[in-house]
Amino acid sequence: LPPWLNMARSLLGTSLFKKPPPDMFLKKFMLGQDGSRPLVESLLDCMKSVQPAVLAQRLNTIVSLDAARQLRECKAPILYLLGTQDQAVADRGWKAIEKVRPDVALVELDAPHMIMQTRPKEVLKAIDLFVAELEKNREKLFAESA
Repeated sequence: LPPWLNMARSLLGTSLFKKPPPDMFLKKFMLGQDGSRPLVESLLDCMKSVQPAVLAQRLNTIVSLDAARQLRECKAPILYLLGTQDQAVADRGWKAIEKVRPDVALVELDAPHMIMQTRPKEVLKAIDLFVAELEKNREKLFAESA
């Protein structure tokens, strides 16, 4: 967790989500400073479509989740897309995953937290390259997982 979010855990109740967050918050932590007005509006519309109690529960689940065991047990190849401008998770998420699964493929993109929404073409290219590499090594991968 980022230190500010860890300290704010007690505030993660439903009341936190009764009003939409300010645009500057969404840009700083989710969409990047160049987040377009339509993208900000789209994110706000999505947030408004979910009950505040559900948003609070989702955030509480995220901040308390430890999936190290499940990650260790997962035998599938994994691609981690890291937004170098990510202010919400930054590289802490990557560092935690890398400790458990050093074989995870990392692709860094000049992007904020909502990397798929803000850099869809770059994300698609990274996924395509990852899948192509898996295809090249298909027989080796299946032999290792057997």
